[in-house]
Amino acid sequence: MKRYILLVVICFSLIIGINKIPYIIKNNIKSVNITKVSNIKHLETIIVSGTINEQSKKDITIPIPVVIEKIFFNIGDKIDIGQTIATINQEKTFEQILNSIDILSKSIPEETMDTFSSYISKIELIKNFIPENITATASGHITSLNIIENSISDSNKSIATISNTDKLIGNISIPEDLISYVKEGQKVILEGEGFRGRSYTGYISNISSFAKKELSGLSQSTSVKASITINNIDENLKSGFSTKAKIYLDKNPQYMATLPYELIQQDKDNNEFIFTIEKNKVIKKYIKTGEELSNGVEIIDGIDLNTKIILSIDGIKEGDLVEIKNIKGD
Repeated sequence: MKRYILLVVICFSLIIGINKIPYIIKNNIKSVNITKVSNIKHLETIIVSGTINEQSKKDITIPIPVVIEKIFFNIGDKIDIGQTIATINQEKTFEQILNSIDILSKSIPEETMDTFSSYISKIELIKNFIPENITATASGHITSLNIIENSISDSNKSIATISNTDKLIGNISIPEDLISYVKEGQKVILEGEGFRGRSYTGYISNISSFAKKELSGLSQSTSVKASITINNIDENLKSGFSTKAKIYLDKNPQYMATLPYELIQQDKDNNEFIFTIEKNKVIKKYIKTGEELSNGVEIIDGIDLNTKIILSIDGIKEGDLVEIKNIKGD
Protein backbone atom coordinates (compact mmCIF):
# COMPACT_ATOMS: atom_id res chain seq x y z
CA MET A 1 0.00 0.00 0.00
CA LYS A 2 2.81 2.36 0.91
CA ARG A 3 4.55 1.60 -2.35
CA TYR A 4 1.35 2.32 -4.26
CA ILE A 5 0.90 5.66 -2.48
CA LEU A 6 4.59 6.58 -3.22
CA LEU A 7 4.14 5.70 -6.90
CA VAL A 8 1.04 7.88 -7.11
CA VAL A 9 2.91 10.80 -5.50
CA ILE A 10 5.84 10.42 -7.90
CA CYS A 11 3.57 10.25 -10.94
CA PHE A 12 1.61 13.26 -9.75
CA SER A 13 4.87 15.25 -9.26
CA LEU A 14 6.07 14.29 -12.72
CA ILE A 15 2.78 15.42 -14.26
CA ILE A 16 3.04 18.79 -12.51
CA GLY A 17 6.71 19.14 -13.53
CA ILE A 18 5.99 18.29 -17.15
CA ASN A 19 3.19 20.84 -17.24
CA LYS A 20 5.59 23.51 -15.94
CA ILE A 21 8.29 22.83 -18.56
CA PRO A 22 6.75 25.10 -21.25
CA TYR A 23 6.58 27.94 -18.71
CA ILE A 24 10.18 27.40 -17.64
CA ILE A 25 11.36 27.32 -21.25
CA LYS A 26 9.33 30.40 -22.16
CA ASN A 27 10.76 32.38 -19.25
CA ASN A 28 14.26 31.63 -20.51
CA ILE A 29 13.58 32.62 -24.13
CA LYS A 30 14.63 36.17 -24.93
CA SER A 31 12.89 38.41 -27.43
CA VAL A 32 15.09 39.96 -30.11
CA ASN A 33 14.73 42.30 -33.05
CA ILE A 34 16.22 41.16 -36.31
CA THR A 35 17.06 42.55 -39.72
CA LYS A 36 18.19 41.19 -43.05
CA VAL A 37 20.91 42.10 -45.49
CA SER A 38 20.16 45.19 -47.61
CA ASN A 39 20.63 44.70 -51.32
CA ILE A 40 21.45 48.20 -52.55
CA LYS A 41 22.14 49.62 -55.97
CA HIS A 42 25.80 50.66 -56.06
CA LEU A 43 27.36 52.99 -58.61
CA GLU A 44 31.14 52.88 -58.80
CA THR A 45 32.75 56.12 -57.71
CA ILE A 46 36.13 57.76 -57.21
CA ILE A 47 36.92 60.47 -54.65
CA VAL A 48 39.38 63.32 -55.34
CA SER A 49 40.35 66.56 -53.60
CA GLY A 50 39.79 70.11 -54.72
CA THR A 51 38.66 73.63 -53.80
CA ILE A 52 35.61 75.83 -54.27
CA ASN A 53 36.37 78.92 -56.35
CA GLU A 54 34.57 81.77 -58.02
CA GLN A 55 33.78 81.09 -61.67
CA SER A 56 35.02 84.48 -62.88
CA LYS A 57 37.11 87.33 -61.47
CA LYS A 58 38.56 90.60 -62.71
CA ASP A 59 41.86 92.16 -61.64
CA ILE A 60 41.91 95.98 -61.50
CA THR A 61 45.35 97.32 -62.46
CA ILE A 62 47.05 100.68 -63.04
CA PRO A 63 50.32 100.72 -65.01
CA ILE A 64 51.96 103.41 -62.84
CA PRO A 65 52.32 103.70 -59.04
CA VAL A 66 49.75 106.09 -57.59
CA VAL A 67 49.18 107.61 -54.16
CA ILE A 68 45.84 106.46 -52.75
CA GLU A 69 43.78 109.21 -51.14
CA LYS A 70 40.53 107.55 -50.01
CA ILE A 71 39.30 103.92 -50.14
CA PHE A 72 35.52 103.34 -50.24
CA PHE A 73 35.29 99.53 -50.12
CA ASN A 74 36.70 96.67 -48.06
CA ILE A 75 37.39 93.02 -48.84
CA GLY A 76 34.09 91.14 -48.98
CA ASP A 77 32.03 94.15 -50.03
CA LYS A 78 29.72 93.90 -53.00
CA ILE A 79 30.46 96.37 -55.80
CA ASP A 80 28.85 97.21 -59.14
CA ILE A 81 30.61 98.04 -62.36
CA GLY A 82 31.51 101.75 -62.58
CA GLN A 83 31.58 102.37 -58.82
CA THR A 84 34.62 104.13 -57.37
CA ILE A 85 36.91 101.86 -55.40
CA ALA A 86 39.31 104.62 -54.35
CA THR A 87 40.39 108.16 -55.22
CA ILE A 88 43.92 109.14 -56.22
CA ASN A 89 45.91 112.10 -54.93
CA GLN A 90 47.16 113.41 -58.29
CA GLU A 91 49.56 116.01 -56.85
CA LYS A 92 51.34 113.58 -54.54
CA THR A 93 51.43 110.98 -57.31
CA PHE A 94 53.15 113.52 -59.58
CA GLU A 95 55.62 114.34 -56.81
CA GLN A 96 56.45 110.65 -56.48
CA ILE A 97 57.06 110.43 -60.22
CA LEU A 98 59.39 113.46 -60.07
CA ASN A 99 61.30 111.95 -57.15
CA SER A 100 61.71 108.71 -59.10
CA ILE A 101 63.00 110.61 -62.12
CA ASP A 102 65.46 112.56 -59.95
CA ILE A 103 66.85 109.34 -58.51
CA LEU A 104 67.03 107.80 -61.98
CA SER A 105 68.86 110.84 -63.43
CA LYS A 106 71.77 110.30 -61.06
CA SER A 107 72.52 106.98 -62.70
CA ILE A 108 72.24 108.23 -66.32
CA PRO A 109 75.59 108.30 -68.20
CA GLU A 110 76.70 111.73 -69.51
CA GLU A 111 76.55 110.63 -73.14
CA THR A 112 72.80 109.92 -72.84
CA MET A 113 71.92 112.88 -70.64
CA ASP A 114 70.84 115.07 -73.57
CA THR A 115 68.31 112.48 -74.70
CA PHE A 116 67.09 112.01 -71.14
CA SER A 117 66.74 115.78 -70.67
CA SER A 118 64.54 116.04 -73.73
CA TYR A 119 62.11 113.60 -72.13
CA ILE A 120 62.23 115.46 -68.82
CA SER A 121 61.13 118.64 -70.56
CA LYS A 122 57.85 116.90 -71.38
CA ILE A 123 57.30 115.59 -67.88
CA GLU A 124 54.34 117.88 -67.27
CA LEU A 125 52.36 115.85 -69.81
CA ILE A 126 52.39 112.92 -67.39
CA LYS A 127 49.84 114.77 -65.24
CA ASN A 128 47.27 114.21 -67.95
CA PHE A 129 47.64 110.43 -67.58
CA ILE A 130 47.19 110.26 -63.80
CA PRO A 131 43.57 109.19 -63.14
CA GLU A 132 41.43 110.84 -60.49
CA ASN A 133 40.02 107.59 -59.18
CA ILE A 134 39.99 103.81 -59.54
CA THR A 135 36.68 102.37 -60.72
CA ALA A 136 35.29 98.84 -60.83
CA THR A 137 35.35 97.24 -64.29
CA ALA A 138 33.12 94.35 -63.18
CA SER A 139 30.37 93.60 -60.69
CA GLY A 140 30.77 91.16 -57.81
CA HIS A 141 32.52 90.98 -54.45
CA ILE A 142 35.96 92.41 -53.68
CA THR A 143 38.12 89.40 -52.82
CA SER A 144 41.49 91.19 -52.65
CA LEU A 145 42.52 94.80 -52.04
CA ASN A 146 46.19 95.73 -52.31
CA ILE A 147 46.11 99.46 -51.53
CA ILE A 148 46.41 101.60 -48.37
CA GLU A 149 45.28 105.18 -47.88
CA ASN A 150 48.08 107.80 -48.14
CA SER A 151 50.46 105.16 -49.52
CA ILE A 152 51.76 104.52 -53.01
CA SER A 153 50.42 101.51 -54.87
CA ASP A 154 52.54 98.66 -56.15
CA SER A 155 52.44 98.56 -59.96
CA ASN A 156 53.46 94.88 -59.87
CA LYS A 157 50.20 93.93 -58.10
CA SER A 158 46.56 94.38 -58.99
CA ILE A 159 44.82 97.21 -57.15
CA ALA A 160 41.86 94.95 -56.40
CA THR A 161 40.21 91.70 -57.50
CA ILE A 162 36.47 91.58 -58.11
CA SER A 163 35.00 88.09 -58.10
CA ASN A 164 31.59 86.80 -59.12
CA THR A 165 30.93 84.74 -55.98
CA ASP A 166 27.33 84.03 -57.01
CA LYS A 167 28.68 81.54 -59.53
CA LEU A 168 31.00 79.17 -57.70
CA ILE A 169 32.64 76.13 -59.23
CA GLY A 170 34.64 73.18 -57.95
CA ASN A 171 38.22 72.80 -59.15
CA ILE A 172 39.65 69.32 -58.69
CA SER A 173 42.81 67.36 -59.54
CA ILE A 174 42.32 63.86 -60.97
CA PRO A 175 45.30 61.45 -60.77
CA GLU A 176 46.53 60.26 -64.16
CA ASP A 177 45.69 56.62 -63.35
CA LEU A 178 42.01 57.59 -62.92
CA ILE A 179 41.50 60.24 -65.59
CA SER A 180 40.55 57.70 -68.28
CA TYR A 181 37.37 56.89 -66.27
CA VAL A 182 36.25 60.52 -65.94
CA LYS A 183 34.12 62.24 -68.57
CA GLU A 184 32.28 65.53 -68.88
CA GLY A 185 28.69 65.30 -67.67
CA GLN A 186 29.32 62.76 -64.90
CA LYS A 187 27.48 63.36 -61.61
CA VAL A 188 29.49 64.69 -58.64
CA ILE A 189 28.71 65.03 -54.92
CA LEU A 190 30.75 67.66 -53.01
CA GLU A 191 31.42 67.44 -49.26
CA GLY A 192 33.80 69.40 -47.05
CA GLU A 193 34.74 70.51 -43.53
CA GLY A 194 33.63 74.09 -44.23
CA PHE A 195 30.08 72.98 -44.98
CA ARG A 196 29.87 69.89 -42.76
CA GLY A 197 26.41 68.37 -42.66
CA ARG A 198 25.63 69.62 -46.16
CA SER A 199 26.48 68.30 -49.58
CA TYR A 200 26.23 69.84 -53.03
CA THR A 201 25.50 68.18 -56.34
CA GLY A 202 27.03 69.00 -59.67
CA TYR A 203 28.63 67.56 -62.76
CA ILE A 204 31.99 67.52 -64.53
CA SER A 205 31.78 70.52 -66.88
CA ASN A 206 35.37 70.79 -68.13
CA ILE A 207 38.48 68.60 -68.22
CA SER A 208 41.87 70.12 -68.98
CA SER A 209 43.53 69.04 -72.22
CA PHE A 210 46.90 68.53 -70.53
CA ALA A 211 48.34 66.91 -67.41
CA LYS A 212 50.49 68.67 -64.85
CA LYS A 213 53.10 67.43 -62.39
CA GLU A 214 52.42 68.44 -58.77
CA LEU A 215 54.70 68.23 -55.73
CA SER A 216 53.13 66.86 -52.54
CA GLY A 217 55.64 66.73 -49.70
CA LEU A 218 58.65 64.88 -51.05
CA SER A 219 56.76 63.01 -53.76
CA GLN A 220 55.68 64.12 -57.21
CA SER A 221 52.52 63.07 -58.98
CA THR A 222 50.83 63.80 -62.28
CA SER A 223 47.21 64.89 -62.43
CA VAL A 224 44.67 66.56 -64.69
CA LYS A 225 42.61 69.58 -63.66
CA ALA A 226 38.83 69.49 -64.03
CA SER A 227 35.95 71.83 -63.21
CA ILE A 228 32.61 71.05 -61.58
CA THR A 229 29.43 73.04 -62.18
CA ILE A 230 27.49 73.16 -58.89
CA ASN A 231 23.70 72.91 -59.01
CA ASN A 232 22.52 73.94 -55.54
CA ILE A 233 24.76 76.84 -54.44
CA ASP A 234 23.65 78.64 -51.26
CA GLU A 235 25.07 81.08 -48.69
CA ASN A 236 26.88 78.28 -46.82
CA LEU A 237 29.25 77.57 -49.70
CA LYS A 238 32.26 79.90 -49.77
CA SER A 239 35.04 80.50 -52.26
CA GLY A 240 38.29 79.00 -50.95
CA PHE A 241 36.70 76.05 -49.12
CA SER A 242 38.40 72.67 -49.51
CA THR A 243 36.24 69.85 -50.79
CA LYS A 244 36.12 66.14 -51.49
CA ALA A 245 34.45 65.35 -54.79
CA LYS A 246 32.78 61.95 -55.27
CA ILE A 247 32.55 61.31 -59.02
CA TYR A 248 30.02 58.73 -60.25
CA LEU A 249 31.58 56.84 -63.14
CA ASP A 250 29.74 55.75 -66.28
CA LYS A 251 29.59 52.06 -65.44
CA ASN A 252 26.65 49.68 -65.10
CA PRO A 253 25.28 49.78 -61.53
CA GLN A 254 25.88 46.72 -59.38
CA TYR A 255 23.78 45.39 -56.51
CA MET A 256 25.65 45.07 -53.25
CA ALA A 257 24.69 43.23 -50.05
CA THR A 258 25.35 45.52 -47.06
CA LEU A 259 24.98 45.65 -43.28
CA PRO A 260 25.37 48.49 -40.75
CA TYR A 261 28.82 48.68 -39.15
CA GLU A 262 27.52 48.21 -35.59
CA LEU A 263 26.19 44.69 -36.29
CA ILE A 264 29.61 43.31 -37.20
CA GLN A 265 31.74 41.89 -34.38
CA GLN A 266 35.35 40.70 -34.25
CA ASP A 267 36.89 37.81 -32.33
CA LYS A 268 40.37 37.85 -30.76
CA ASP A 269 41.90 36.89 -34.12
CA ASN A 270 40.13 39.83 -35.86
CA ASN A 271 37.78 37.51 -37.73
CA GLU A 272 34.47 39.23 -38.41
CA PHE A 273 31.16 37.66 -37.44
CA ILE A 274 27.50 38.40 -36.74
CA PHE A 275 24.81 36.72 -34.60
CA THR A 276 21.97 35.10 -36.52
CA ILE A 277 18.92 32.99 -35.70
CA GLU A 278 18.36 29.43 -36.90
CA LYS A 279 15.44 27.42 -35.47
CA ASN A 280 15.08 29.92 -32.63
CA LYS A 281 18.69 29.49 -31.57
CA VAL A 282 21.48 32.11 -31.63
CA ILE A 283 24.20 31.11 -34.13
CA LYS A 284 27.50 32.87 -34.72
CA LYS A 285 28.21 33.31 -38.44
CA TYR A 286 31.62 34.31 -39.75
CA ILE A 287 31.51 36.68 -42.71
CA LYS A 288 33.80 38.35 -45.22
CA THR A 289 33.40 42.10 -45.77
CA GLY A 290 34.35 44.25 -48.74
CA GLU A 291 33.95 47.91 -49.60
CA GLU A 292 33.20 50.40 -46.84
CA LEU A 293 30.29 52.73 -47.58
CA SER A 294 28.94 55.85 -45.87
CA ASN A 295 26.10 53.91 -44.19
CA GLY A 296 27.48 50.39 -43.89
CA VAL A 297 29.83 47.79 -45.28
CA GLU A 298 29.62 45.34 -48.17
CA ILE A 299 29.10 41.66 -47.26
CA ILE A 300 30.95 39.41 -49.70
CA ASP A 301 30.48 35.97 -48.14
CA GLY A 302 29.03 34.10 -45.14
CA ILE A 303 25.33 34.97 -45.27
CA ASP A 304 22.57 35.47 -47.83
CA LEU A 305 19.59 37.78 -48.25
CA ASN A 306 17.36 35.53 -46.09
CA THR A 307 19.67 35.31 -43.08
CA LYS A 308 18.01 36.56 -39.89
CA ILE A 309 20.50 38.89 -38.20
CA ILE A 310 20.10 39.95 -34.55
CA LEU A 311 20.10 43.74 -34.16
CA SER A 312 21.13 43.95 -30.50
CA ILE A 313 23.38 41.38 -28.84
CA ASP A 314 23.18 42.77 -25.29
CA GLY A 315 22.75 39.81 -22.96
CA ILE A 316 22.75 37.39 -25.90
CA LYS A 317 25.27 34.60 -26.43
CA GLU A 318 25.69 31.80 -28.92
CA GLY A 319 23.31 28.91 -28.27
CA ASP A 320 20.63 30.97 -26.49
CA LEU A 321 16.99 30.31 -27.32
CA VAL A 322 15.26 33.41 -28.70
CA GLU A 323 12.03 34.52 -30.29
CA ILE A 324 11.65 37.20 -32.94
CA LYS A 325 9.93 40.35 -31.70
CA ASN A 326 10.24 42.65 -34.74
CA ILE A 327 11.80 42.48 -38.17
CA LYS A 328 13.39 45.78 -39.21
CA GLY A 329 12.55 46.77 -42.75
CA ASP A 330 9.33 44.77 -42.99
